[in-house]
Amino acid sequence: MKIACCGVDCDACKYPDGCSGCREAAGKPFWTAYVNITVCPVYDCCVRERERSSCGGCPEYPCKHHFAYPDPFMSEEEQKKTQEEKMKDLRDVQRSA
Repeated sequence: MKIACCGVDCDACKYPDGCSGCREAAGKPFWTAYVNITVCPVYDCCVRERERSSCGGCPEYPCKHHFAYPDPFMSEEEQKKTQEEKMKDLRDVQRSA
């Protein structure tokens, strides 16, 4: 399973066209162009500022960055469920590391 620093399962992404993943794209996944930013704020905080491999062990996780750019195709309930799944995946990866 390929998991981004934010917890997104890259292998299960429904928007994979043109996206190699945030690590490979140095924090510039495909969707940043749609919201007029140059780098994902989660990646920027996690990898660049805190020098972590993921947000899984961060005491502030999930922080405001995780909710800054919600998927416009998901309801608030779906987004909450997705965030909970990402949190579980990151914590599982953190425990097995």
